[in-house]
This record gives sequence, C-alpha cells and structure tokens, in this order.
Amino acid sequence: MAQKTPKSNALPPVKTKGQFTKYFRKGNYHYSKGEYASAAKFLNAVWQYDDSVPEITIQLSDCLFQMGRQNQALDLLIYTWQKHPDKADICTVIGSAALRMNFFDLALKAYEHYTKLQPNDPKGYVNLATALRENDRLDEAISLLQEIIPIYPENDEMWNALGAAVQLRDGPAQSLVFFEESYRLNPTSRQILNNLPGIYYDLGQIDKAKETVLACLERYNDFASPHLLYSKILLNEGRLSEGWSEYKWRHHSTNPSACLLPYKIDYWNKGIDIKGKNLLLSAEQGVGDELLATPVYRQLIEMVEHLYIGCDSRLVPLFETSFPEATILPYSVYALSDGRRGRTYQDLTEEQIEQIDYMCFNLDAVSNLWQSVEDIKPMAQILDVTKDLRGKWKTRIEKLPKKLNIGVCWRSGVLHATRKTNYTELDNWLPILKNENVNFVNVQYGNYAEELKKMKEKHGIKIHNFDDLDLKNDFAGTIALMQNLDLVIGPTTTPVAEAACAGVAVWWLSNGQPWWTYGQKNPPWLEKGVVHAKDPAQPWPDFMTEMGKTFYSWVKSHKSGN
Repeated sequence: MAQKTPKSNALPPVKTKGQFTKYFRKGNYHYSKGEYASAAKFLNAVWQYDDSVPEITIQLSDCLFQMGRQNQALDLLIYTWQKHPDKADICTVIGSAALRMNFFDLALKAYEHYTKLQPNDPKGYVNLATALRENDRLDEAISLLQEIIPIYPENDEMWNALGAAVQLRDGPAQSLVFFEESYRLNPTSRQILNNLPGIYYDLGQIDKAKETVLACLERYNDFASPHLLYSKILLNEGRLSEGWSEYKWRHHSTNPSACLLPYKIDYWNKGIDIKGKNLLLSAEQGVGDELLATPVYRQLIEMVEHLYIGCDSRLVPLFETSFPEATILPYSVYALSDGRRGRTYQDLTEEQIEQIDYMCFNLDAVSNLWQSVEDIKPMAQILDVTKDLRGKWKTRIEKLPKKLNIGVCWRSGVLHATRKTNYTELDNWLPILKNENVNFVNVQYGNYAEELKKMKEKHGIKIHNFDDLDLKNDFAGTIALMQNLDLVIGPTTTPVAEAACAGVAVWWLSNGQPWWTYGQKNPPWLEKGVVHAKDPAQPWPDFMTEMGKTFYSWVKSHKSGN
C-alpha cells in the first residue's frame, strides 16, 4: 500500500487549498509536457494533502511508472482502489491506467468489479473484454462480447473490441466483418479509423486501406499509427519522398516504439551535406530492419570522413568484416526517467563524441539517400565473412549427398495470429520439400527441432541441420553457411534478408508485396533477390503448390547447368 510519507526530495507539504490548486496546476503542466519527474514532485505534494481526487492519483502513478518505479505506481493504484472500493468511476480510471502501464491483471480485476457495480453500462464490458484480451484470454473475451452484443447491437465499440480479439486469435480475415460493422455504425470513430485500414492492408485490399487511412488522417492526424501505415502504402507505390516523410512519424511521442539517441549531436536530415564529415549511424529497430538499411552503408563510407555504425551486438563481427573502414559499435538499450527508450553506445569515448558532426538512425539514412527509385542501385553483395569461415562451411556442405543445396526457413521466431498470416506451416512446404534432387538445409532459428523431426517421421524428408551453429545469434557463421548454398527460400524474415545481403540467391515467399520493394516486383537494391508475392486472399496451401512447380523448374534448369 502507498505510504503517506513524503520523499526526501519532495516539496514541502501543502497546507492550504490555494497552495493545493497552485501545485496541482504546476503538476498538470509538467505532466502534459512529459516532464514526469518534475510533475511527480508537485503531484505527490497535493496527493499527500488530499488523496481523494482520482485525476491526481492517475497522473502521479503514471509519472512513477514512466520514471521506472513500477512497483510504487502499482501500489498507489491499489491503495486508491482499496480506499474507494465501491466507486465505479475509480474502477474505470484504475483499469485504464493499469492497461496503459501493462498491469493487466489489475486492469482485469478493476473492470470486472466495474461491471458488477454498473451492469447496464456497455462501456464496462468493452473495457473488460480489452483487459481479457491483454491477459491473453482471447476465448473469454470473444465469448463475453458475443453474449453482450445482442443486448447492445448498435454499440460500435463492442464490435471494434470483438474485431480486435478475433484478429489476435484467428487473424485479420476472420476479424474484418466485425471491424466493418463497427465502421458502419460509427464511420468517424477514432478507434475504428485507426484499426480498419491495417486490416485491409494485411488482407491486400490496398485501395480500401488507402481510402480509410486517408479518412483517418483527415480527422485525426495527431498520432503516429495511421501515418506509419500510409508510409508503407506510399513506399509500395514507389512514392519514396512522400513515403519517407510519413515514416518520420515513428519518432513521434505517440509511437510507443519511438527510439532516442542521448547525444547532443546535430541530426542528419535530408539536404544536409555530410561529405567530409563524421557520422554516427545508429540502429533503431530489430535486426531485420538493420539488414534492410545496410545497402546504403558502403555509399555512406565513401561520402563521409568516418562512419560509426551502431548495431545489435550479434552483428558486430559480421559488420567488422563487411565494413572494415567503419567503427562498429554495439548498442545498449537505455530508458529515460520519462519512460522513453533509446540506444546508447558505451564504447564511444568522449573524444569521439566531440569529433562526430552528425548522427542519424539507419533507416533515416536510407530515406535521405533514396528519394526516388532511380536513386537505388542494385548490389551483388553487401555483407561478407572471412575466407576461412566461409571455407569451413564449404567443406561441411560438400559432404551432403546431393549437388544442389537449398536453405529453408518458414516462419518468424515470434508468432501470434496477426503475424501467422505471413507464414505457413512446414507441412504446407511439401510441394517444394518432396523434390529429391536437392539437399535441404535448415536456416530457421528458434525452436525448430520438433518440426524437423515430424517432417522426417511423417514424410521421410530430411532437412539437414547443423546443431553446433547458433542460427539466432551467430550471424557470421549463419551467413558463411548460406554463402555455400545455391538458393535460400523463406518468408520475409531475418534469415532470408541475411542471405540476400550476403550475395546469395534468395526467394522471398511473401504474403502480399513488401513495402521495401518500393513499387517494383523485386527489391531494386539487390541483383539476386526475387519476391514471389502471394495474393493475401489466396490460401497458403494453394500458393505453395504453385511454388512447388516453380521450384521444380528451377531445379531442373540448374541440374542441367542452364
């Protein structure tokens, strides 16, 4: 339970109502600015004076959460609820705050209690379903809404909540009808205008996605998610300059994944001449996105005086071999007192920081250099490993029984219903895997052993795997293996991107056209990368049957030496 004892760095206790009002206004001001540490001092002082105002409790607990003091934030919410157990409005604000701070169990309890206090309020059931969904109790969330919706069939928020739960459990195709009903009932709802365009996009209904996301931006253009979806649409149309401009919204405070750099260094934006300057190029997102940025690294090395490349620590050995002229730095993740996160580089010395003229996230560097498709030049190879490492894997691959060697991966390492639409089960790969004229080599990372075992036991197909190679963390070793393969096939995941950047022929089996092809059939930044894009409405088994025929023709031509 929260204690009514001021901290040593707190302001003096409030003694009058006038002082209470003054401190509350100051706390509100700092809170609205995202200055959580300053806000917390004033809010704590007024809360000590009067803890019965829900707004103070919520703002103070949020400040504590954003400052990394999650346990204190949780204690404060619980204290407030215990003090006002039968106030429905308290349950609502507690539940909302708990959801925002990822205290999903507390949110669930608060909303369950609310529905008991206010059983005739449909909003309570929407909130309860949301809490169930966030607790990964999707079946219960869906059952609840299916039971309540007949009582409130015109409530658009319920249909939207049902769509959100079904999307996570069953995928976007099954959720569409519920989102569309919500849209029919309330075509100006911020929630549905934010959700529906993404569903259309995932289903390959790009015209509808564009229409609805523009409708969203016309009314609500002050938050990041619709801008980021629109950026994908524009980039996929080959409208790079406009697409990159929308993509800048990922830095906006409304994007929970926004990333920061803690250095007082000028930011390199489009139009700034960096020739002869020192540039810090920082990682921002996942490893797959880091690989997508590497096509411009060589160009930058030739432009600047010196390039510092920040990256995931697993990429350091690979990047040191591939870009020996640059300084390669592993990043550390840090959190600011206001809850924002970023990248920092502990290996950077104070002297080096003083010498750096500009800094930039890697995908912003891509946007600065690729303003049109004509700016992109195809590359035969971007990344490389040492000759000895490549030779080691050549020896091992040559011991396999067949002449042709094909690397395969079939999914992401992280799966949920929305992402599963981009992949298919290994059993559906049979039209490709049943070809007996090649060696199939596993390049899938993660928990794959059981899948390989079942493929062998059920279908008699062996996918060769090297147990001593860590496919998730050893990027240099994985690329050395793949550089000795004739082809790598898989979805739009990291292993195929690794192979493509290493100069290996690749086939991406994509659910729809990836945005990073920039309006072209295949990535214009690669010489050997081929995208086989499935219509999102086409079932994966049908598509894989077609790909089996395409693969058969490829094997036949390569066996004959053509």
